[in-house]
Amino acid sequence: MNLHRLLLPIVFALSVVFLQEVRAQEEPDSTEVDIPEPPETKSPKSLGEQISDYLSRYSAGAIWGIKVMDLTNGEVLYERNPERPLTPASNMKLYTTAAALDLLGPDFRYETDLYYKGKIEGETLRGDLYIRGSGDPSLGGLFDDEQNDLLRVFHEWSEALKRMGIRNVEGNVIGDDDIFDDFARAEEWESRDFNNCYAAEVSGLSFTENCVEFTVEGNRPGQKATVTLRPGNTEYVQMVNKTATTSGRGVSGGVGRPYHTNNMTFTVKVGSGRSYTNTMPITNPTLFTAQVFKETLQNTGIQIWGRAVDVDSLAEKPSYRGYEMRRVGTAVSPPMAEIAAVINKRSHNMYAEHVLKTLGTTTSWDGVPRPGSTVRGGRAIRDFLRKIGARTDDIILSDGSGLSRGNKITAAATVRLLEYMYQHPNIQTRQAFYNSLSVAGVDGTLRKRMKEYPTMGNVRAKTGYINGVRSLSGYVTTVMGTPIAFALIANQYNTSTGYVTRVQDSIVKLIARYQH
Repeated sequence: MNLHRLLLPIVFALSVVFLQEVRAQEEPDSTEVDIPEPPETKSPKSLGEQISDYLSRYSAGAIWGIKVMDLTNGEVLYERNPERPLTPASNMKLYTTAAALDLLGPDFRYETDLYYKGKIEGETLRGDLYIRGSGDPSLGGLFDDEQNDLLRVFHEWSEALKRMGIRNVEGNVIGDDDIFDDFARAEEWESRDFNNCYAAEVSGLSFTENCVEFTVEGNRPGQKATVTLRPGNTEYVQMVNKTATTSGRGVSGGVGRPYHTNNMTFTVKVGSGRSYTNTMPITNPTLFTAQVFKETLQNTGIQIWGRAVDVDSLAEKPSYRGYEMRRVGTAVSPPMAEIAAVINKRSHNMYAEHVLKTLGTTTSWDGVPRPGSTVRGGRAIRDFLRKIGARTDDIILSDGSGLSRGNKITAAATVRLLEYMYQHPNIQTRQAFYNSLSVAGVDGTLRKRMKEYPTMGNVRAKTGYINGVRSLSGYVTTVMGTPIAFALIANQYNTSTGYVTRVQDSIVKLIARYQH
């Protein structure tokens, strides 16, 4: 990864992240918002009239894009500005995951390979190790964390090298990220987000979601606290410990990191016997991956004489054809169906951006493979939308996650996408998309919403939120058993996001209660 490509905007030299959860954007709280809900009694009015009446009183001053469709016959039950281009926030992930499941398939898996080049003499490899990235966002991430072993793949590769008799590597550990271009983030992302893991860098070779986890543990009052890192207290991060242990019970302070560096200054104050855990993104995931692998090898008994290297610093790019390169092992990701569920249920931006660039590797105007990019990925999604009959004239695809304010989609295109995926000719693709969505009152970003009859467990949808934007699109079944697709997108509202959230939940309840 070329470091100059990281310097997209001009930013301040230092950003301080104060103590808050930074792995993902928090869903705004709507529990304290007091607005009347729709009546539970059957109404003689049509569903469209009921929604229109409700919005006439509780529109929040927003620009709304809405479409509601009966999936049994295609009847439009209500629409408002259905063709108006609006910023979708994380509803953009519906487009990314639907295109990926359709074009790549629910069984698609990433494969990250470890190679060596050189001669093995005795216990020494007189050559280099190469990690060839495939764009996998999951390597050393959520799926390995569930097993409490972020280094699982690296340990497996270490054992494979030992079985080959290798105890020393004379050369370097080289990370190859050339499956993607070298732009670390979408151009329109805001620099104020860069020290949050929901805006982690994107790379063709990634590890632990391109973030480190830190824990600050209090010691005796007056002493510095102890700071530890995952994965493996890596030396890739240069830590400055300015923490303090207090006699209180609270936690305060923060973590500072100059943009585009891996120098972190910890100023956390924590009570004796207490601890605090959070995350921070790193710069240059390719070099980070190579460095952590090198450290893992050394910690498991394999001496590395060289250093960790980014492939972009080599004078000549490696070729994996022929007999010079020998494969040691392959790390295989979970299937795309599971990756799509992480994207939609957890609203995982980094996963979404990797999948978008992976889609970009499938498009080529002249048959020549090219690195995956945001632009090429957007082209693949646009082609998918045209294939399914969605209008794309006013749609703008600036990223794959929805963090960019430059994205523009319509309620009409969103409902057409939902309709197509609900009726997808491949049943596995259909189920994978449906199951990837959060369930109201149960899981994902909807786990705290609509926790009552008839919506709890009955709504499958994707939420979206950035400042001034709130979206909710998906499926609900009416009390009469009719499946409905809906898209609710609000922009430029003049009240709290929690208020808009309650309005959207109330509209979905109206749909669920509709009897016709």
